[in-house]
Amino acid sequence: MDTTPDEQALVEIEEETGLSGDDLRLIKKGEPLSGEDEKLGIRWIVHPYLFHISDRGKIRLDWEHEEAKWIKPQEIVDYQTVPLLEETLAQVW
Repeated sequence: MDTTPDEQALVEIEEETGLSGDDLRLIKKGEPLSGEDEKLGIRWIVHPYLFHISDRGKIRLDWEHEEAKWIKPQEIVDYQTVPLLEETLAQVW
């Protein structure tokens, strides 16, 4: 069964951070953005969300991550990130 973007956002957050829906409060949801990796011929849709985390101490990174760091939104330009992260952040910040 397929999930909605809202449901999938919660699945991804739990997989990547260990946080459940009870640990989060939705602040804002942005308009979907599309991106494309021309080298691989892959196209994707990014659904922007901004959540408040009730307890940052509950975050547990999965095997995909080496570290986490809290930064100010305007500092995102100083980091190498996944495609469209700056644009996604602009949708909800």
